[in-house]
Amino acid sequence: MKFNTTWLLDRLGERSTWIGLTGFLTATGVSLEPEIGEAVGAVGIALASLIAMLTRDR
Repeated sequence: MKFNTTWLLDRLGERSTWIGLTGFLTATGVSLEPEIGEAVGAVGIALASLIAMLTRDR
């Protein structure tokens, strides 16, 4: 199976990709560092909101 760079670049340009990635990293951070879970969650929500604001829908 050939790696499709165009497909990957198209996915990186979508809002849902970045929001999903931010959510995944936020959830991972919460599970790894429970004592700073609230801060990690707040930063994740802020990043997801910023990404949603700066990217356009297709």
